[in-house]
Amino acid sequence: MAVNDYSNAANQFEQSMAADANALHLLYRRAIARYKDGHINEAEQDMLRHIEEELPVSGVMWGDYAFVEGQLKKYDEGIRAASNATAIYRCDISAFQEMAYQQMKDCRNTDARESFASAIDLYTATLPYLKGDDAAKYAQEQRDARLEYSRLDKTWGAEVYMTRIDIEEPIASVAETAAPVLVPQVGAIVTCRPPTVGFRNGKEFDVFVRALANLEDNSFGFDKETLQGGLGIAWKPFASVNYRTSLEKLFKIGDNSEDNWLWRHMASIDYGETRPKDENVWLFARGYGEAGFYLDDTRRWIYYFEGRIGPSFAAVDNVVLTVPRLIGIKRWQSNDQDGIGTYDMLGVGANLRIREGEKRYVAERWYLDIFAQYVY
Repeated sequence: MAVNDYSNAANQFEQSMAADANALHLLYRRAIARYKDGHINEAEQDMLRHIEEELPVSGVMWGDYAFVEGQLKKYDEGIRAASNATAIYRCDISAFQEMAYQQMKDCRNTDARESFASAIDLYTATLPYLKGDDAAKYAQEQRDARLEYSRLDKTWGAEVYMTRIDIEEPIASVAETAAPVLVPQVGAIVTCRPPTVGFRNGKEFDVFVRALANLEDNSFGFDKETLQGGLGIAWKPFASVNYRTSLEKLFKIGDNSEDNWLWRHMASIDYGETRPKDENVWLFARGYGEAGFYLDDTRRWIYYFEGRIGPSFAAVDNVVLTVPRLIGIKRWQSNDQDGIGTYDMLGVGANLRIREGEKRYVAERWYLDIFAQYVY
């Protein structure tokens, strides 16, 4: 095993046990060799037999058994094994971490949050005694645990935005509710994530309410005549794909708003959104696409595609500047009588992002973007 010849090591352990009936203590070692060689099911069987033979089981072995069961997606057994490992040794960070991830994958959100909290506290107690690569590794793992805790802990969310646009083209007289359009606008959205069903291992379900309005000409005050309300649900059905669909009831507030139903599909892919380890300069790129359909009169389709790319710089902790940021936009709208909703644009600009730092258990729950760009 010292030379990574795990297959040969497993065979040698098997031969030793065949020659000596009292050599069952080698089951655990063979299990590790088999696991390293990619034979996870056989490794599980060796560990189970070790336990069934009532041989001594250390906290380390319980932790390894938990990891094997997690790889096989047998979360009940894996969580039980990790719990045994932490009962034997309360400072087993890896066991708490493994238990937390398995609980999250099994949608036991409250338990997962508590396990992540235990792991985070152990990282905090251990990090002052580490140096070099070990310290960097533990700090990164602690940050990852805080990010997962933050996702599990989310119930309420909010977003506020304001966009000021100076163009010579006509401005729409109503507030656009799907995909960005050439309208100076202000808006706010509040989301609520129900317990249990709201977050299921990366799949998300939210209830939201929002209000938006166009800004008045040459002013930061909003035009009350365009004040629009909306109430709806948003669903992210895939854990590993950033795609969301929403269904929203639009309700009229201002005279130039509408009563309608809006069905949206939104997807994005990002590269370099977060700072790579030990990098002060890196490439950022993002693609975003949206399709929206207004179900009642006035019925219309909206298609929107946007790409952004540029170098990002770590200004200070939790502050990132992306400049120059190139941007390309294509938007199409059916039933677009005034032509404002259909356009192609290219541009260049800059974006400053400020993120929340790491707290005891949470990290990056909010961010602030300040951007300016010139498009034509």
